[in-house]
Amino acid sequence: MSAVTVPGFDPLNTPTYRGLRDVFVKLWTVLDEASFRSAILAKRASLTADDARAEFQTLATMTDQRTVYGQMQRLLVEAGANYDDERTELRATVRQLMAENQALRAAAAGGEVPR
Repeated sequence: MSAVTVPGFDPLNTPTYRGLRDVFVKLWTVLDEASFRSAILAKRASLTADDARAEFQTLATMTDQRTVYGQMQRLLVEAGANYDDERTELRATVRQLMAENQALRAAAAGGEVPR
């Protein structure tokens, strides 16, 4: 499983829905702030060289965050697949235990000693 890294967060090696939600909230907050700043600067139409550099950095950050979003989508799919696999294994184990329990009850009712 690959890790998701986002500035300001510890790497997410084991995706949990709460951890992924926290990262999503952080990413969308940053994107909203960047979008708001871009709209204000566009209205003013007064980009200085420093403003242009800052907006370029914002766009680069947004691109990085979209990459992280893609990684998180893959991790969610992987976590879902792992959950399905674990659930299938647990169901098989429960079925096996129920069959053994029924065999023991049948043996006890018949006076037999199970082997």
